[in-house]
Amino acid sequence: MNFVTIQEDVRTVIATHATFTALAATTVFADLGNLADIIEDAIADIAARGYAVTVWPPIKGMSDEETAGVSGVYTSIVVRFSVNPQKLIAVQALHDANGANPSAALWVGTRVKDIIQAVLGKVEEVGGARFELTQDSFELVNFDEGLLAYHIRFARHAVF
Repeated sequence: MNFVTIQEDVRTVIATHATFTALAATTVFADLGNLADIIEDAIADIAARGYAVTVWPPIKGMSDEETAGVSGVYTSIVVRFSVNPQKLIAVQALHDANGANPSAALWVGTRVKDIIQAVLGKVEEVGGARFELTQDSFELVNFDEGLLAYHIRFARHAVF
């Protein structure tokens, strides 16, 4: 995998996952710190969206010196899944009205799982390595009245 495209590659595999594809253009982002308003709009729009998936640029790299004559780095990347708690209230209300709909907890858990499956399921390049979860795979980083947010961490070898 090319270090220069790793952020967009991760965004693309999440955006094309069946759970996210319908709303991907307005909920799944490659964020360089310049999309705060767009992300906030996605999270605030509980009727249509109520969440955002943001892929950050690589956050850390560890040199592996050289692998098969290629200089690269073991690269870590974060995907942030943010949900408006009002969205979860609406999801839970649908579940309570009709048990066939997922509960709020199931709705969140499924999306975290699907983000992980999308990234880990990225098809290997010829002779390439796959993404893996880091040792600190995911973390609930925000849990308050205004936002529920997870950081999900992946890593893989990338070349320059």
